[in-house]
Amino acid sequence: DPFCPTCAVPIPSDDTNVAKDVALCRSCGKVFSFASLAKRSSPHELAEVDPSRPPAGIRLEHSTTHVAMFISTRSPLAFFLIPFTALWSGGSLSGIYGSQIRSGNFSLFQSLFGLPFLLGTLVLVPATLMCLCGHMRISLRGDEGEIFTGVSFFGHRVRFRASEISDVYVEASRPDSDGDRSWAIVLQREGKPIRLPASTRPAKRAFIVAVLRAWLGLEGHAKHPASRAA
Repeated sequence: DPFCPTCAVPIPSDDTNVAKDVALCRSCGKVFSFASLAKRSSPHELAEVDPSRPPAGIRLEHSTTHVAMFISTRSPLAFFLIPFTALWSGGSLSGIYGSQIRSGNFSLFQSLFGLPFLLGTLVLVPATLMCLCGHMRISLRGDEGEIFTGVSFFGHRVRFRASEISDVYVEASRPDSDGDRSWAIVLQREGKPIRLPASTRPAKRAFIVAVLRAWLGLEGHAKHPASRAA
């Protein structure tokens, strides 16, 4: 059964209507979208999280001025991507464009033929680096929040205000033909929500959600002093 996000009480099947996408919590009298509730981590999963013991690949940083969570994006996939990227980018681009540079003769057909390899390189190299040594950093300083995804200082940043976040939960995609799902952690706010790629490990997802909810003071969690608005 889904859980009420307001009072954390299970909502029985008699009070849900999947066809109309409605779920009624009789405890607090509020009506929710059944589909959105079905995607959330249960209160039991979040309650089992011990913030002092982050799972492998996550590190917390606390100070009097800010809080931050570092999530490693390292993956065994790097062992496949490194040789594949070297062959795709190094071998193909060297043969297509390197030969032209060395000979001093430009070929329009050969250059156009190499565009897919060039575009593939622009995707493969960042993906390989993220699997090898990348990370995601979620930080909060007063009401100012930032999500950085990248390698070292190079990457993409998304800024938000903590006071605008009304909910944090796990969202699952529909199963593909093999029954596999992709996961995302959603920071709900007015307008466009922030979606972060999430681990396939339930414990890791639950830890990130529980810590963010605590920092943001959602559902009765006390905010960390550094996460309070100035």
